Amino acid sequence: MAVATIVIPCHDDGPVLAEAVGSACSQSVPVAVVVVDDGSTDPATRSIIDRVQREGSALVIAQEHRGVSAARNTGISAASTDYVLCLDADDRLEPDSVALLLAALGEHHDVGYAYPGVRMFGAVSRRWRIPRFNSLALLAGNVVPYCALMPRDTWERAGGYSEVVSSLYEDWDFWLSCLDQGIRGVYVPEATLWYRRRPGSALGRARAQHRSLRAQMRERHTRVYRAGWIAAQVMAHPAEVPGALVRLTREALRQDSR
Repeated sequence: MAVATIVIPCHDDGPVLAEAVGSACSQSVPVAVVVVDDGSTDPATRSIIDRVQREGSALVIAQEHRGVSAARNTGISAASTDYVLCLDADDRLEPDSVALLLAALGEHHDVGYAYPGVRMFGAVSRRWRIPRFNSLALLAGNVVPYCALMPRDTWERAGGYSEVVSSLYEDWDFWLSCLDQGIRGVYVPEATLWYRRRPGSALGRARAQHRSLRAQMRERHTRVYRAGWIAAQVMAHPAEVPGALVRLTREALRQDSR
């Protein structure tokens, strides 16, 4: 019986889709795989999707082109497992990825998702420096990769992936929605996600537009950007911030209470 469902949104991704599906089907623990065809018209992509469907290696769901967030929501809605993980169609997983992330969730009962270390390949070849989970760092920037194993309940509590925000930061928006619900993550340092970098990739475009996209995140998630909420995080998780800031916050709170 599958322990998790890997959801792969796809829109004209071409031959790389076969690599993503192959890596998903090669997990060391039993998983279900759902490919959401988000209105692909490219012949090479259509050919791979037809082959996947014939072979039965994944459930294929076709929909009109609505974007990656809608495709993820469609795939997760179709999942029958307790755990889900989203994988972009041009990326790959190591065979032990789901097993390691599942073990981390079993060890850390106070978190709602586990995310892996990442290696870039393609136009850039290096390890992506990803920090341990830090709620304050997450407010400043998108420090959690899009690919994470989560209980389906995490996705439901966060309200799913927003289908109205920029497709460049839909994952950051989702993690902020989780934060707003008190859902924290845990970092698994083993680099089991291979993230493909291409010229003009979404990551590069997101960095170029970071200031405006961050403003959009602040408008959508006003509660977690309020001073009182941030101060509460500092006091609840002092290990995530420098000691001096913890002391200053404690003193400021005492002054406000007088």
